[in-house]
Amino acid sequence: MAARLFLALLVQSIFQLPQMVGDELDEATRERMQQRAEYLNQEMNRLLQELEQRNEEQSGFAWGAPLFAALHHWQFWVIAGVLVLLFGLYWWLTERSRAPDNSSDEESSSSESEQVQDNEEEENDDANERRSIFEEHIQQPVQNLALECLTVKELVGNFILVFRALLSNSSFPELQSAIGVGSAFEGWSPHEEDVIYCVLVPMKPPRWHSFHLELCNAGTMQARNFCIRVEQECTCMREQLVGDMLCFLHHPEEELRRNQNTSLLRTLCTGSYLDVHKTARWFHQLVKAAWAALPQVTSCRLKMMPFNRSCKFQVTQADQKRLIIEIMSGVQQGDSDIFVTSQSTEAIFTPSTMWTESCAVAEVKFFSHMTRQAPRDTFHLKCLQLYSRILVGTGFSDYTLKTVVMHLLTTIPLSSWSRREFVMRMQDIMRYLRSCLEEKRLDHFFLGNENVPKEIILPPAFQTAKPLNLFQRLAQDPDMHAEALHEFNELQDRLMRLLFYGPQQRVMTMVATKVTFALLSPHTVTAMAMAAKLFLALLVQSIFQLPQMVGDELDEATRERMQQRAEYLNQEMNRLLQELEQRNQIQRTQRWRGFARRAPPFAALHHWQFWVIAGVLVLLFGLYWWLTERSRAPDNSSDEESSSSESEQVQDNEEEENDDANERRSIFEEHIQQPVQNLALECLTVKELVGNFILVFRALLSNSSFPELQSAIGVGSAFEGWSPHEEDVIYCVLVPMKPPRWHSFHLELCNAGTMQARNFCIRVEQECTCMREQLVGDMLCFLHHPEEELRRNQNTSLLRTLCTGSYLDVHKTARWFHQLVKAAWAALPQVTSCRLKMMPFNRSCKFQVTQADQKRLIIEIMSGVQQGDSDIFVTSQSTEAIFTPSTMWTESCAVAEVKFFSHMTRQAPRDTFHLKCLQLYSRILVGTGFSDYTLKTVVMHLLTTIPLSSWSRREFVMRMQDIMRYLRSCLEEKRLDHFFLGNENVPKEIILPPAFQTAKPLNLFQRLAQDPDMHAEALHEFNELQDRLMRLLFYGR
Repeated sequence: MAARLFLALLVQSIFQLPQMVGDELDEATRERMQQRAEYLNQEMNRLLQELEQRNEEQSGFAWGAPLFAALHHWQFWVIAGVLVLLFGLYWWLTERSRAPDNSSDEESSSSESEQVQDNEEEENDDANERRSIFEEHIQQPVQNLALECLTVKELVGNFILVFRALLSNSSFPELQSAIGVGSAFEGWSPHEEDVIYCVLVPMKPPRWHSFHLELCNAGTMQARNFCIRVEQECTCMREQLVGDMLCFLHHPEEELRRNQNTSLLRTLCTGSYLDVHKTARWFHQLVKAAWAALPQVTSCRLKMMPFNRSCKFQVTQADQKRLIIEIMSGVQQGDSDIFVTSQSTEAIFTPSTMWTESCAVAEVKFFSHMTRQAPRDTFHLKCLQLYSRILVGTGFSDYTLKTVVMHLLTTIPLSSWSRREFVMRMQDIMRYLRSCLEEKRLDHFFLGNENVPKEIILPPAFQTAKPLNLFQRLAQDPDMHAEALHEFNELQDRLMRLLFYGPQQRVMTMVATKVTFALLSPHTVTAMAMAAKLFLALLVQSIFQLPQMVGDELDEATRERMQQRAEYLNQEMNRLLQELEQRNQIQRTQRWRGFARRAPPFAALHHWQFWVIAGVLVLLFGLYWWLTERSRAPDNSSDEESSSSESEQVQDNEEEENDDANERRSIFEEHIQQPVQNLALECLTVKELVGNFILVFRALLSNSSFPELQSAIGVGSAFEGWSPHEEDVIYCVLVPMKPPRWHSFHLELCNAGTMQARNFCIRVEQECTCMREQLVGDMLCFLHHPEEELRRNQNTSLLRTLCTGSYLDVHKTARWFHQLVKAAWAALPQVTSCRLKMMPFNRSCKFQVTQADQKRLIIEIMSGVQQGDSDIFVTSQSTEAIFTPSTMWTESCAVAEVKFFSHMTRQAPRDTFHLKCLQLYSRILVGTGFSDYTLKTVVMHLLTTIPLSSWSRREFVMRMQDIMRYLRSCLEEKRLDHFFLGNENVPKEIILPPAFQTAKPLNLFQRLAQDPDMHAEALHEFNELQDRLMRLLFYGR
């Protein structure tokens, strides 16, 4: 290493060696300076000649003179007079438009005056509202729309999960995952405050039923409607073989009603056809029944709204933000993106068995496809958003506008929809709409259109159909066509005023247009106002550009300034020449030190110092080569006498050592430079999956005597942000339990008097319900009725299901969760893309989920009961004891630890590396007696003493050494304090029980203090651990 460093310094000194410089460089510089001086003189003479020529050609006028020079001309006073007259006319028109019919108002009553004032206030409010269109919906678009769409999707997704659980093994339709449709889910919204988030819930027929779509208005593609015929299938063969059901077709209705679920034909159908109104009522009832099982029930309020063809409700969030959600039902046409839905129609009357064909899903997929393909600053959705505002009050619908934009998006390149070309695209939309109106034809986008992206799946009838004209009515009705052209002109006028005159001018002109003059029509007044405004602008421009008289004194002043500039240039040239002479004199006196960096490298060959350095360099290089060769081939003399078998053995040993070194070297690269990047994503996947399980569990357990399950909490190293093993990660979640109604939990400490690994028993008590039995009569008292009577008439008590004696049993609870997971899996959306494998259980439920990409997730569900309102739980976590009674629950700080690391991550800078320290240490701890929990405790103590800004990447090695020093001091003192017991440095965000706050610090190294041999072994393993770390940090292996 020393030789290598010395070589580098020598090479650097050679290339930085100063070199001799001759006089020829100064002579060249002198020539350039003289040429520059001549050039400056020539430029000065040319400027003087141009000034003289300019003065001779001038006729007494000059541009840019002061404004008062124009006062000597009569033309100025004529123009000023005309300007005053036109300004007065413009002011009179404006005042007249603001207060029309003042003469008639003087004779009106006081009540009429108040009415006029109210009208004016309404007009002002309307003007202010329109003025905000440009600023609010172009410069400040609806930024929360995407976030609220995600909230709605999550809420409706939770509803669907509970629906599936409630409808399992029934004859109702199977509900698929909801699809967001409409403008909000396309990325734009006509109205920000009154957004209706519409979701479509596809339905599939239940078992032994089938759906058949029958076209009602065959022969045309214009607003097609369908009827959904429901057919039952014969199940006699299954009845004979399995015997779990009766055939719907070959058994009397009364027998079917007594022995199994009612057929779909008798619940949601009218005759043999699915009824829209009955289906909407069914969804209405489902939402009301499922709301209590949702996690949002604690923070939101539900308000059901009147329904007709779809279910509509309002959810008020904790921040008083209201979300109006509409659930439409529908049936898919084959495997396409076209559905027949319960969407409302424009008809005055629509039969309840008629379902409307809808392209809403295809439209959402189209805009999603365009957003993915387009550059980041694409503004096509902003065009839709702005046009939807200015369409208000016209006969053009949002769907017409959306169809125009979809056609243009497939013809104009997406790169041309950027912010800088926004106005051009707005004009393109107007031109396209005008051409469609003139031709009386606007083609439906999805019918017979070859430009539809291939990602959108259409039925064969759509692909082969002729283009459908959405303007067919305009072609049939000339009056309607004329009205449409008139409204188009109004729409174009609104857009032009907005784009070219801004919001304020647009409002002023609109107000003037709306007021009716006594003598002038609205169009005349607007034209006169626009003409006056244009003439004003031209006059102001002409005044400031008026040529003015200029005397000779200005030319004399300019001449004097030019001469002063010439003298200044001569002085600067002489100064530069003097500086150059002085510089050359200094270089001549110091020539023996005059070396220049730009000289060629061979200039150093004239110096004897170069040859001395070169000789030393050659000697050092030879020494370095000899040492390198000797290290590559050690003990050659002894190896010449060894046998060939021994040589092969030596080679094998060397290969094994190299493989081992490469493996150790990869630790640093893999787990520090390339950490486990997918850990956070997989944690989110696990949280979503277990969250879906909990929703279904709640639906299955409603009105039962089983514990109430709370939202799952991710615990363990994976949810803390690090993992000891990337491939064998076990994602552990804790599901808190609360006692069911008329039951209570009481924690009883098993090993009282010590804080070391405390264990609890959970005693279950029943409460007397005799008073409720007498008043309400909906249940029997658990305490004062015989067990046989309770078993016949109501759900079994918790004491007889999950308890041993009066105490909650860990093993029975784990088996209960095991059965729940198996029962709920069929209702989860992941069932179509993932595989479930149940694993053996003891104190917790464990299972494996294999995803579509063959990635396996091992999930462990622990149950637990919270200690008061704190972050400490008694859980089913496994213990280190050889035998643990089934009624014993372990006290756990896992939730507090996760909250601690989450708190530190939020407070720390972005490049903090404390989790990487844990990750690396967990690798080198393998094979030692130190546990991951010991290491984690050390890091938690250091995180509260060393500033978080000092855990950056550049100080990573120092923090690793700090961890080793802290651990060594704890070993020497035979004491490592528990982090949460009696520690004043615990963040206040973490809630601890009073016993934790007042307890004395608990020594986790108590055994080392009691056993000298164990302490000596721990010191020995610490030295091995330190050696591993040093080799990793300084040698990369």
